[in-house]
Amino acid sequence: DAKLQVELTFPRGSRRATGDWVVPDNTVEADEQFRIRRLEGPAPASTVFATIPVRNDDRAVLRTVGDTRPEGSSGITPALLTAWLESPIEVPVEAEFTTVDGTAVAGQDFLATTGRLLFSPGNTPNRVGIPIIGDTQYESEERFSIGWGERNGVLWPNAVTRISLLNDDPVPRPELGMTRCTDQSTVIRLQSLSGVRYTLESRASALSGAWETEGSTRTGNGTT
Repeated sequence: DAKLQVELTFPRGSRRATGDWVVPDNTVEADEQFRIRRLEGPAPASTVFATIPVRNDDRAVLRTVGDTRPEGSSGITPALLTAWLESPIEVPVEAEFTTVDGTAVAGQDFLATTGRLLFSPGNTPNRVGIPIIGDTQYESEERFSIGWGERNGVLWPNAVTRISLLNDDPVPRPELGMTRCTDQSTVIRLQSLSGVRYTLESRASALSGAWETEGSTRTGNGTT
């Protein structure tokens, strides 16, 4: 923004000369302009100004951090989304966001949310609470993500912002079914929960004796 005096040399027989007055930077700022005054020289001169526009071509890089938290057993609690700009700004900029279903689904695990984040010069972090729906159903860890849109020169991140919901409900007792076969063997069936590990143990007496593990540990897949 300082005043510069640049000497232009016109090649013999030419009516055109070039000069470089613009100083590059990486700050997001409003479009600017400056004036060039033609000073006295060997050729006839005037004091007419030429106005040169300078368009902002910088973009602020948006960085985000999602949240990992228990889903809760009831009511609505917030999962925090934190966002900040990595680049300096001299004008306000905006970023748009919306929740995107994953293994966690809007209406069941969280409330669908859209909005805008406004970043002012000074660039303090923005925090937004995404409403999480609590329940008492055992389930594996679930996730959903945040989609970003661009406004006023903000670059959305390349990486996806994720919110992770951790199960905080106890594993229910499995419901067992037993069938005695004609060959005197016994078939045991249970309704497994996806992601839960099961181990079958047995003992000779129903009332006493040591438990012994039968076979290997298996992971439930949500079926019988």
